[in-house]
Amino acid sequence: MKITDVDVHILNELREDARLSMRELSKRVNLSAPAVAERVRKLEDAGGLSKGILFKSIIKN
Repeated sequence: MKITDVDVHILNELREDARLSMRELSKRVNLSAPAVAERVRKLEDAGGLSKGILFKSIIKN
């Protein structure tokens, strides 16, 4: 997968705040929410992005 400037922008925004909604992310990168969702899916499939990781050390019993 070729990474574009838009993909880099998406990754940078998610690095700053991984909890952004697709709607908010789409506003920040000037694309529609479905277009951003598709790019995020492709980045995940290519291994350039992974979903959040829950570390056991932060789980309180």
